[in-house]
Amino acid sequence: MGIKRHRPEEIVTTLRQVEALCGQGMKVRFVAAATLVHALIEAADERRLPQRQKQLAAQDLLIIYELGFLPLSKTVAELLFEVISQR
Repeated sequence: MGIKRHRPEEIVTTLRQVEALCGQGMKVRFVAAATLVHALIEAADERRLPQRQKQLAAQDLLIIYELGFLPLSKTVAELLFEVISQR
């Protein structure tokens, strides 16, 4: 099974839909999976994980991209699961 390649038109359509949501006052956040994981690990190390999770849960739409390119350890998978399951 191969990786699905998106046509530029599909990407533009999706971005326009997200832009419309932002225009309606929704809080939308785009974040690369690696950036999110780094922020979650850093927050856990500094004992700020609950606050960070609360910030992420406050978003109306959280778009995590490049998830398929990130090797996931058990700890990282659990951190991401928590963020996604709180949605």
